[in-house]
Amino acid sequence: MNIIETLELLEKGEAQIGFVQGSIAVEADRYMLFVVPIAILILPLLSRSPMLLTLYNRRKITRQARLRRARLQQAAREAETGAAPPSNGAAEEQHELSVV
Repeated sequence: MNIIETLELLEKGEAQIGFVQGSIAVEADRYMLFVVPIAILILPLLSRSPMLLTLYNRRKITRQARLRRARLQQAAREAETGAAPPSNGAAEEQHELSVV
């Protein structure tokens, strides 16, 4: 089978390309030619979206509040039990990471 016959079969949708039928592969290529440029144009706009920035900042603030609350609870527990606070920053940081 030569190239011309293969192209004619592809146009009719009767040729096999790997595991995918030719007509499906052609349609997928057409959609990709349409979707990829649109995505390239829209994604930078979405990254600067006010809604997304608001959600990002809200998550940061919530995380900081949780860390602060965990530190206060730990200090309250240590005050109740009379335990000494952590002697180095690494232990405190490890505790913060385990709380979140």
